[in-house]
Amino acid sequence: MADTINARFRALRKRLDLTIAQMADVLGLSPSGISAIECAQRNVTDKHIRLLASAYPRLNVEWLKSGEGDIFLPESDHTGSIDDLCAQYGLDSMAASMLRSYVQLDAEHRQMIHDWLMAWHDDYDKRKARTSGGDGQTADDAAPSSADPDADFKRQVLEGRARHEAYMAAQRDAESKQAQ
Repeated sequence: MADTINARFRALRKRLDLTIAQMADVLGLSPSGISAIECAQRNVTDKHIRLLASAYPRLNVEWLKSGEGDIFLPESDHTGSIDDLCAQYGLDSMAASMLRSYVQLDAEHRQMIHDWLMAWHDDYDKRKARTSGGDGQTADDAAPSSADPDADFKRQVLEGRARHEAYMAAQRDAESKQAQ
């Protein structure tokens, strides 16, 4: 068994039957960057792990990080359930990819998406109520809203984007410090 994350990274590449150049394409690195990771001259970052998990949904991220478990998740534990769900609701491959990415996120990032979706849903309900007073009125008949839900929604999206950009900047800073 591979004792370090770098050794497991190499074992994963070999198990996927990828060349160094192919793995470099997956991660957006140069082949020399992949070689440096495999030789433990460069660290495997969280970004690398996220990209691998997105490209290979059955990858057991815990195995890559700690060596615990099998290299791949069983089909029924992950991919099959998402594929079944997408088939049941007529979702396309983009939706399946988004769901696979979501389940790979840590709790903090899942919560960020949850909060954003809840805000979107609340704003959707407000817009729906504004266009129909619930008593058959149209938007023209309904009393004007005291607050603009579209403006609130846009503000929340911008605030969420700003939080995400700040988080990503902190991640890049941490990765650059780790690489030094």
